[in-house]
This record gives sequence, C-alpha cells and structure tokens, in this order.
Amino acid sequence: MGTSPSDDDTLAPDAGAPPGGAEAQAAERRRARHRHPQDDDADEAGDGTGLTTAPGDTLAPEAAAPETHAPEAPTPEEPPDVAGSPALPRRTGVTGKVFLGLSVDGYIARHDGDLTWLTSRGQAAGDAGYTEFMAGIDAVVLGRTTYQVVAGFSEWPYGERPVHVLSTTLGSGDDPRVTVHRSLPELVAALEQAGSGDVYLDGGLVVRSFLAAGLVDELTLSQVPVLLGEGVSLFGPLPHDIDLEHVRTQVFGGGMVQTTYRVHPGWSGT
Repeated sequence: MGTSPSDDDTLAPDAGAPPGGAEAQAAERRRARHRHPQDDDADEAGDGTGLTTAPGDTLAPEAAAPETHAPEAPTPEEPPDVAGSPALPRRTGVTGKVFLGLSVDGYIARHDGDLTWLTSRGQAAGDAGYTEFMAGIDAVVLGRTTYQVVAGFSEWPYGERPVHVLSTTLGSGDDPRVTVHRSLPELVAALEQAGSGDVYLDGGLVVRSFLAAGLVDELTLSQVPVLLGEGVSLFGPLPHDIDLEHVRTQVFGGGMVQTTYRVHPGWSGT
C-alpha cells in the first residue's frame, strides 16, 4: 500500500577409566572417542592424561568426568505476525503487492484517518496506473483502521473482489463484504485455499507484516508534494534490511512522483 529452541542433549557420564595402568586407560579412551568423536579433546600423545610416566609407575584410575554436549544454539525466532502468532512457513503461493499514496515525509494518513490531503492533490494525477494495477489483483487485504476508513466511503472501491481484514478486535461477520482473520497464518491459509495469488495490501501494519514474512514482491509508492509532520507511517520496525530494486519512476500531474520497487529476490523473510 504480516520458530523454537532445540532441547539440550545430555549424555550420561561414563563409568570411569578401568584400573590396570596406562595401556588399559588409553584403550578405554579410544573406545570412548569412537562412541563420541565430537567430544574428543584428549592429548594427541601419551596416554591422554597430559602426564609423562616413568617405567614402573602406575597411575591411579582417573575419576570420570560427566560428559555433556554443549546446548544447541536456539533457532532464531522468526518475526511474529500482526496478532503475535508464529511466523509463516516460507513457501506459499500468496504474493503481496503494495500500491499506496503517501506524503513526502512518509505518512499514509493523519492520525484521525483523514485522507483529504492525498485525494485533493491526487486528483491532478488522474488514475496514476491504479486501474491497470488492480486488473491483476485476485484479492484485497486491509488492516482494521484502513477498513474503517474505506467502509465510510460512499462507494465500495473494490468491486466484487474478495476483501480480507486482518484484525484481532473487529467483529467477525459484521460486514458481509469482508472476511476477518485473527492472524497472518490464518489469513494466508484462506487466501491459498481460495486460489488468490496476487494480493493488494493496504494499511501500514498489514504491509509491514507481509514484508516481515517475506510475502511482498513489489511496492509502488506515490508521493504527493506535502509534508504532514505527523500521522500514520507506512513503515516501521522490520526484522531485517530488505533490499529493493528500482523498476521505474514516473511524474504525474500535481507533482505526484510514483516509484515502483521490486523486492530483491534474495530476501525471503529470514
């Protein structure tokens, strides 16, 4: 315009080196190394004790030290979706598309949801490619705030396309034009089941959630010549830098500057 640490593996301690001198001890250690080669930190020379013995000397049996594997490093936690649910599996047929107007300082709405600063300046730009963009869209995903603004329009702007709203508080079934989902995985599963591939994303939190999950491949950002100073920001914290490739920049009437970026194919949300 949304993983778990491995359990530590602990090995039981060995019963200890058997009595009977250096040769027996060395043989036992060789067997132990064969059982757990990753734990082999014994000396390369001698009997493995680090001591030098004279002929006739007899070493007392060594006390057995418990052997444990170092705990495995936890799998890095993946970013949660908008509702705090676990992040998505990476392989999905859903692709998010962003097509948003914003101020030069990066705001997509005032705090009260007002968009007149955008619509009044956007009129001179005309369609700015929106109709062509929407022709390739299978479904629409909105955040709660964006939905509440759009619901107040005199005309529903999405026609017959399926519209999904990602919200933990909006009542389910209150508006027959939309389907409400409580989490990003639930939403993506529904989109996949419906065969929706290219999905139009509208709303800052929705865009950030899909970006964090690696589910956005293109962003078209149309800046109108105004500075708001404050408002609802399109972007915010992300789990990782996301590299973009510049596709094109166009200038429309009223000073609107529209730039399209492709998300670098090397970025997959990890």
